[in-house]
Amino acid sequence: IVIDNLETVIDAQVLLPQLKRFSGESRFLLTARHTCPGVWNLRVAQLSIDESRDLMYGVLGADGQLSEKDFRAVYGAVGGVPLALKLVAAQLRWMPPAKVLKDLQRVRKAYADKNFDLMYQYLYRLSWKQLSEEARRLLIVMALGVAPDGADWDWLQGMALASGFDPASFERALNELWSKSLVEVIPDTEGQLYLLHRLTITFVQTNIMQVF
Repeated sequence: IVIDNLETVIDAQVLLPQLKRFSGESRFLLTARHTCPGVWNLRVAQLSIDESRDLMYGVLGADGQLSEKDFRAVYGAVGGVPLALKLVAAQLRWMPPAKVLKDLQRVRKAYADKNFDLMYQYLYRLSWKQLSEEARRLLIVMALGVAPDGADWDWLQGMALASGFDPASFERALNELWSKSLVEVIPDTEGQLYLLHRLTITFVQTNIMQVF
């Protein structure tokens, strides 16, 4: 039994003892960004510097410009955390590297204790500010309606049209979200699936939807 993103549970300390009641022949796999008391913790290593470089340049694309010095500065700020690297790479598509790096260094001081929640908050808020209104609307629609394992094009478009988009605005908004690394596109046996990272959903639900 897999419980993903345990940190999103309101009271994990209440949940964990309850799980023991159902253990029996079952086994539980919990994923979280923080260690959990009372269970066996396996820390997943971050990406190596070479793996991080490949990931960033994959997001930047063939036209992406980032010197080795600037890349190492990014890696020094966020480490080999895949989602953080993708969000920073998306910023580098639109902003000068000098500004991105200056802001990262400033924010790094705020999470000197390696509190990546603060870093993610900063990266998501910066991405949100850069989105058009239609992209913001689609991100909220997806956070509300797309299942964790994703949705195909037809289902996603149908949900968007029912929410007031026309086909052209839907495609523009989806492409914009993808360019900001806010939508993940994964291959499927019948095409592609579109989904949001769990942390993206959490950001929208806790920082955006409460405002509306």
